[in-house]
Amino acid sequence: MISIGIDIQSIDEFAAARGLLESGLCFTEAERVHGERAAAGAASSLAGIFAAKEALLKALPMRPPCYWDEIEVAHDASGRPKFRLYGALEQWIRGLHWTVTPSISHSGGYALAVAVVDREK
Repeated sequence: MISIGIDIQSIDEFAAARGLLESGLCFTEAERVHGERAAAGAASSLAGIFAAKEALLKALPMRPPCYWDEIEVAHDASGRPKFRLYGALEQWIRGLHWTVTPSISHSGGYALAVAVVDREK
């Protein structure tokens, strides 16, 4: 393992930050659609996605400049999250032969995320 990052978000505080939810600056269209369809609600889902992005940025303190929408949290058929990277960040990670993996959990009004940076296997 190369590094790990962690972040926690209060779902209520996140829901009150309407600008983050609606602006298009922090989330891709696919992430917003996923949030709208989430059983737990958009604020809960997007708080987890936001925490995953924050965790990744904390795990990569030395990185090229990037925008929030260059980090996308997608979900496989079973609901497991995965990162999709774009732009300079994606090229940088690929060039280093690294992988980045998120884990997201929700409990008691909070969303917690961990991002693990590892070498390709």
